[in-house]
Amino acid sequence: KFEREGQLGSQETSYATSKAFDKQRKLQRTRAVDADSGAQPTKWQRRFLVLTRLYRRKSDIPQYVATETMNRMHDRMRVVFIVVGVSVFFTIFFFGEFSTYQRILRAREAGVGVKKM
Repeated sequence: KFEREGQLGSQETSYATSKAFDKQRKLQRTRAVDADSGAQPTKWQRRFLVLTRLYRRKSDIPQYVATETMNRMHDRMRVVFIVVGVSVFFTIFFFGEFSTYQRILRAREAGVGVKKM
């Protein structure tokens, strides 16, 4: 339940206002965690937390990070891997197409042609 303040005082509602939602989200992300409620990130996870912009520097990362933060890091890394994979695929594909095109041009200039198929 979310609290809403208005003319009638504090009321509980079944919906969230944007102000209440932002406040709750900020509290979830900044709450203190310990070994029971959080995860201790590895060296690579610390790098990924910075890469996905969840923290500015490695030195900003606490010893234990909230599970929700680690889940967000995994979701963002999934997007990063997809983008990198697609970029690498198209780079290799277009390099192969270009090299085939160059080979065809060289063969055409040398007078090599296809006689039968």
